[in-house]
Amino acid sequence: MAKMNHLRTKKINKIEQYFYQVYFGKSESYKHKILGILLFTLGVILLWNPLGIDDRIGITLIFISIFIFLFFPEKRIDNNIGFFIFFFLIVWLIIMAVITDSKRLDSFFFFTVLGILICKELANGYLTPPLKNKLSFLALVFFSLSIILVAENIISFFNI
Repeated sequence: MAKMNHLRTKKINKIEQYFYQVYFGKSESYKHKILGILLFTLGVILLWNPLGIDDRIGITLIFISIFIFLFFPEKRIDNNIGFFIFFFLIVWLIIMAVITDSKRLDSFFFFTVLGILICKELANGYLTPPLKNKLSFLALVFFSLSIILVAENIISFFNI
């Protein structure tokens, strides 16, 4: 009987160790990546517009997930500037999604570029070279998207 209880507790311990390794023993970055994937898929679903929701909400969720992947480090350290940049950009993105016109995505992207450039300039003394490169890349992507949308509006205006 004692041997049977010992084997049972040994199996239960193995199962507990397995669950801890698979589900509970992960780092913070693992949890952030899962959150980023969930937000990305929700943004893509909302971008397809099955519920009649504005496109900016889906785009905002997609960019929040991209910011999660770019700015959350593997290990959380004190005074991490990437964490503060992430929250500044998220708040800026949400404000721009609320303020801008729903028909004009080019203004949404332009003001997002403006927010990225403001963030980069305000935190210039604290940024590491990889963070500067990430912010420059984001500014370039948003600026390119806004230029493409402006060019599309100009072409559609003259094709009338």
